[in-house]
Amino acid sequence: MSRVVLGQRFGRLVVQGRVVAPGRASWKCICACGATSIIRGDHLLSGATASCGCLMRERVSKRRLRDLVGQRFGRLLVIGRAANKGCHVGWLCQCDCGEMREVVSSNLSRRHSMSCGCLCSEMRGTFNLTHGATRNRRVTPEFKSWSSAKRRCGNPKDAAYGAYGGRGVTFCAHWRHDFSAFLKDMGPRPAGTTLDRKDNDGNYEPGNCRWATRRMQANNRRSSRRLTSGEQTLTVAQWSRVTRIPQGTIRSRLRMGWTVERALAGKNPPAWPGRGKP
Repeated sequence: MSRVVLGQRFGRLVVQGRVVAPGRASWKCICACGATSIIRGDHLLSGATASCGCLMRERVSKRRLRDLVGQRFGRLLVIGRAANKGCHVGWLCQCDCGEMREVVSSNLSRRHSMSCGCLCSEMRGTFNLTHGATRNRRVTPEFKSWSSAKRRCGNPKDAAYGAYGGRGVTFCAHWRHDFSAFLKDMGPRPAGTTLDRKDNDGNYEPGNCRWATRRMQANNRRSSRRLTSGEQTLTVAQWSRVTRIPQGTIRSRLRMGWTVERALAGKNPPAWPGRGKP
C-alpha cells in the first residue's frame, strides 16, 4: 500500500509534515504558489488534491480570460500581458503620465485601479484645496465643528442630543451634506472660538450661526439671567464687567429684593426708603 512520506510531491504540493487531526491522517503541505494547506493523505494518494486551490482557479481564469490589450481603464492603457499574481491575471499598463504599472485584471474591471497613483494624488490635493476638510493631512477645526454640530442634531446616541436634536434644533439641509457650503458661509474659524447659534432656540443655519469665544457663548446660554437697566439688557456676567461689581454681589442683592438699578449702583447704593430695609 502506498504511503505518504516527508518531501514527497503530489502535483504542486510538497509534504512538510504530519498533522494530528481527528479522522483520517492529514498532512501539512506547501504549494508551489507559496500557500500552506492541510490535506488528507488519501486525497494526496488518489490525486484528488494537487494544489492549494490555485490550480483550479488558474484553469477557471484561463477559460474566462478576456484579452484587455488596447482597452483603457481611466488613465491606464493596457499594452500587454504581465506576470500573474497568484491566480490573478496580470496586465502591463501605461498611465497617461507616462508611468508603467502592472495591474491584475480584477482591479481593472472593478475600477479599483484607474491610474499609476497620480490621479489619487491630484484628487487628494484638490479635495484639500476646495473641500477644506483637511489641511496638511489633519482635519481642520471648521470640519470638526461642522461634524460635531451634525451629530448633536441628528444622532440620538450623541451625549448632547437631548439639548439639541431632542429639543427640536436641526442642522439645515444646505449645510448637512455639503461641508464646502458651510465653510463658504461661515469662513475660517478664528483661534479660540467655536460654533455658536445667536438664537439658542434657532437652528444651525446661515444667519443664526457665528464663531464665538467662550465668553460670548457663556453670555448666550439659555440659563444666563438677563437684567435690563435703562435701555440696555445684559447678562449678570456682562453687568459685572461693566460695573466692576462681583457677580455674586449682584445676585445676592437681587435675592434680597433689591431693584435692578440699585443692585447695579455700585459699592454704596442709595438707601432704601422706609425702615432701613434694602
